Amino acid sequence: MEKIVIVGGGSFIGNLINYIEGMNQFEIVGYTDIHDNGSFFGYEYLGTDEVLTDLYKQGIKCAAIGVGNRLSDTTIKQKIFHRLLDIGFTLPVIKGAGVIVHKGVELGRGVVLRDGAIIQSKASLGDCVMIGDRAVISHDTIIGDFSQVVSGCTLGRGINIGKSVFFGFNCVVTNDLTIVDGCTIGACSLVNKNCEIAGLYFGSPAKLVKKYE
Repeated sequence: MEKIVIVGGGSFIGNLINYIEGMNQFEIVGYTDIHDNGSFFGYEYLGTDEVLTDLYKQGIKCAAIGVGNRLSDTTIKQKIFHRLLDIGFTLPVIKGAGVIVHKGVELGRGVVLRDGAIIQSKASLGDCVMIGDRAVISHDTIIGDFSQVVSGCTLGRGINIGKSVFFGFNCVVTNDLTIVDGCTIGACSLVNKNCEIAGLYFGSPAKLVKKYE
């Protein structure tokens, strides 16, 4: 099996370890972080991100990002992503249990599909997109880099979603809409109109409640 390092040892790492182990394709060598957070399921702290270049030289060519989004703020994740690419790492798609990916789907680098996610035909997910447990992404929908769709969401067909968009729990988005870069959609919201201004949208139907600068 190919060796893989996890970058980031926060609250998400436990789930990520479960997904990677379940794939039976990679051997986890440990994790890096700015702090030593102890052992996770037997996987040890390897050091700060300064050790990544040495790990790559030692033959560890794959990496998975264990850092989550801060709603629509993906600055930290983007910095890690680009640093890993600069070193030369490959960021494979990570899939949890029961994931369904239809024919014709495009998946970017470092995509994470959590347990039970369904990605329908001809959908396109950009780099480092994360799709939550039991979320459904309908056919022909496009999701931009670093966006996150949290557990239980249902996104209709033909939606064009920008970069660094965050969907809270159990959101529903109707067909053929556009959601621009940097939007946050509050939990349990129903989006039935375009979100054309970067900001926080909430409600059923969802309305702009806070414009981001």
